[in-house]
Amino acid sequence: MALREDAVIVNAIRSELPAAITREQDIWADFDAFRNDPLSIWVELNLGIELSADEPPAARGP
Repeated sequence: MALREDAVIVNAIRSELPAAITREQDIWADFDAFRNDPLSIWVELNLGIELSADEPPAARGP
């Protein structure tokens, strides 16, 4: 994903991050709920791994 697209996604979830960070429990109804959680999205975009068919896995850039 391009950095510009990442920035757009982070800006879209920015207002939801404080509540996601401070909640006491993380319980999701299913994998899609986890995948769409603002904190999960932020972690994936900032700490995730890039997978490419032509190169070894690499840490995503900020």
